[in-house]
Amino acid sequence: MKCPDPWHGAPKFYEDCPTCHAAASWIEDPPAVLEALKIENFQPWERLVVSFSSGATTLVGPSDAGKSAVLRALRWVAFNRPLGEDFVRRGADRCRVALRADGRTVTRARGKSNTYKLDGE
Repeated sequence: MKCPDPWHGAPKFYEDCPTCHAAASWIEDPPAVLEALKIENFQPWERLVVSFSSGATTLVGPSDAGKSAVLRALRWVAFNRPLGEDFVRRGADRCRVALRADGRTVTRARGKSNTYKLDGE
């Protein structure tokens, strides 16, 4: 939906324009703040806790150290991707990833059953 005002795109907020409201919605509803990611038996990681700081968090390490696995674990707990169970660490019978954001914790586990929990329930 386009702004009815011909000056849409100028740095101005139009009260009656849904496009302007959508573009500025982050002011009223800021994005989630990631606090921590806890990984157990996911790909190469037996146990890992990543604490996110305000601002930027950078994963640094040599090739094949597990940086991409951390991102895959984040994607798995948030978006249910990747599918299957190939990401369960070799020798383990289950894996678990917990994401803490905005004071809430989402936990995803894969083993004999496939579960999601919000704040432990």
